[in-house]
Amino acid sequence: MKKFKKAIWLALLCSGLSFTVCIPFSHGLSRDLEVSFERELRNIARQNVRYVWGGSTSEALGLDCSGFIFLAAKRAAIPGCARTTAYNMARGRNGWTGVDVVLRDIDPGNLVFFTFKPARPEGHVAVMLLGDKTHLPEFAHSGQSKGVVIVPPFGLKSITAIRRLTIGDRP
Repeated sequence: MKKFKKAIWLALLCSGLSFTVCIPFSHGLSRDLEVSFERELRNIARQNVRYVWGGSTSEALGLDCSGFIFLAAKRAAIPGCARTTAYNMARGRNGWTGVDVVLRDIDPGNLVFFTFKPARPEGHVAVMLLGDKTHLPEFAHSGQSKGVVIVPPFGLKSITAIRRLTIGDRP
């Protein structure tokens, strides 16, 4: 049944439908940290924060993609995560340890890397979440195209890597 549900939401994701959030993440965080991380991602996204390249300290100053995820992790008290770029997050640097997974195994809380430029395969990062009511995928990120932190549906063709985090307080 789990594989069937995953296949359905992947098919819906490809169709470009819109979604909203939440079920337990599948990574190395305790349940308390999972809940806190998701809450912080959503709190920041609700504030209509503008995109600012290099931004990572506050909503008032603006955030970039990796800065948005870093700020949520910091506020959620996830240990060991330092401010870095999407490129370094994809390589597990600066405390962002994890394992790479394939699309069919994506879970809420996984970092999703994508690009619009082939020369930068990990040029942008988002976090996959599930909708509260629909349990369908959505991707929280801060991007230049809309100029703010958003939680839109995403096309699969741009995804270049998916990383399940193993940071935090669970081995």
